[in-house]
Amino acid sequence: MKLHACTIVLKNNHTFTLDSVEQSLGILEEYNQNNIETVTIDALDGQQLHTYKLSFEESLESLMNL
Repeated sequence: MKLHACTIVLKNNHTFTLDSVEQSLGILEEYNQNNIETVTIDALDGQQLHTYKLSFEESLESLMNL
């Protein structure tokens, strides 16, 4: 799987849409779990785009595996 986009919505409704794993992890670390409302990861498996809405912890783990 390859990251297509990671959308991070903060509790103040500010939204980040990122296309790199490093940037996504940086935003997650900067704003931490208390300030993040949702994380959505769009990943390509070579043929199809898959969308995952994950918890903070799951999104960290998933991004590190991409």
